[in-house]
Formats: sequence, C-alpha cells, structure tokens
Amino acid sequence: MSQAGRTKTRSRKAASKVPATLFIGGALLFVGAILLGISGFHVYRAHRLAVEGRITMGTVTEKGTMRTTTNGNPNTSYIVSYAFTAADHRFESSSSIYADDWQKMKAGDAVQVEYVVSNPRISQLGTDNDASVSSYMALAGGVLGLLGTALAVNGMLRWIAAMSASKVAGR
Repeated sequence: MSQAGRTKTRSRKAASKVPATLFIGGALLFVGAILLGISGFHVYRAHRLAVEGRITMGTVTEKGTMRTTTNGNPNTSYIVSYAFTAADHRFESSSSIYADDWQKMKAGDAVQVEYVVSNPRISQLGTDNDASVSSYMALAGGVLGLLGTALAVNGMLRWIAAMSASKVAGR
C-alpha cells in the first residue's frame, strides 16, 4: 500500500474514534447536573420553610436505621418518622437526624415540627436549616459540570478536527 493509502486509512480510523474526553466529559456533566438538581431541591425546601414556615408540635411515630456502604465504608443513617396536624389534617414524614439526637428519642415523644403553610408535606424536625450539605452538593455539581463541559467540548473539537482531516485526506 502506498504512503497516501496508509495516511488515508489512518485518518479514517482516527475520525471514526470519538475521543474518550468526550465520553468522560459527558459523564461528569451528567453527574454534575444531578448534584445541582438535588441541591436545588434542598435549597427550594429551605426557602419555602424560611418564607412560609410555621411551627407546631408533632409526635415521634417510629425510629429506624439505614445501613449503607460508600466506597467500602459502612455508614448508618438515623431516621425518625413523625406525625403532626396542620389545617385539620394529619401529615406524616421522616427525617435523618444525628445519632445523639436519635438515641434520646423514642416513639410517642413530642417533637417540634416546622412545615410550609401552603404545602404541609414540606416539613422538617425542629427549625434546623442546615444548608451545608446542599452547599457542598451545589459546589461539587458546579465544578463537575464545568469540568465535564470543558472535557466534552475538547473531545468534540478533537473529533471534528479528525473528521475534517479524514475528509481532506480522502480527496
């Protein structure tokens, strides 16, 4: 095969391969978007509670734990289910709380509940607006989204350049 024929074959092979940076960038962009969406939901809840929050008393109905493993490390989440009455209706919900607080509670205990007047299904135990998790998720989502976008654009430009080179070599 002549030198021109080998160059043409190599150019076509290069053009048919989509750069890995495009796939990696797309995956990072996807994960970043999910994290931003989840943190956006938490920020929305916190905003609604801050604007329309009303305090009432509720009752602990159940306690439980949920065991998970993240990167081989076991984790335990401490869950408390509670019920409260708002606008003459009974609502039930659950929250993940700190282990120390969970150990102190038992079914039947009275607890302070904050809920949104126009939508009592949005509620939380107490008046704790710990936005740190949402902030970290938003930060991680933003960083992953930007990194993913940069990698995906870089991969797309490389792929377009390879396709253009194969067309030029194919003439």
